[in-house]
Amino acid sequence: MNSICILLIDDESISEKIILKSFKKILGLKIKDIYFIGDKKRFKKIYSKSIKYKKVKFINIKNDYKNNFFFIKKITREAFKLFKNKKIKFLINMPIDKKKYLKNKFVGFTEFYSSIFGGPKTENMLMYNDTFSTCPITTHIELKKIDK
Repeated sequence: MNSICILLIDDESISEKIILKSFKKILGLKIKDIYFIGDKKRFKKIYSKSIKYKKVKFINIKNDYKNNFFFIKKITREAFKLFKNKKIKFLINMPIDKKKYLKNKFVGFTEFYSSIFGGPKTENMLMYNDTFSTCPITTHIELKKIDK
């Protein structure tokens, strides 16, 4: 059975609301463990719910907001460690304010992940579910720049 990891980065986004609304559905998935990685003080509701379930693990990484880019790198490296150690098979990143957390160094998570893996800048994004999957020609382009 597989396990998943959900990155909790931006507590000012809709991430916590999404997780809380879908918590029962997540628990009902046929997966071994659910890992949340984030700051337990900034995601109090998810943390307090997660400690009630044996299959949910919360890895606390403190964010003091002094360096959001360092925080996102630290959380991502922790998730990649879980993947490398075969504790998880899937990684889910939640919505973030890209300018605030990626510091305009990357246009999105896809490019950020590629840099951490030392990729050759040929990353692709795949969106998949049971009935549809697509791999866009581009990764992230702001809507106002599409016509260019």
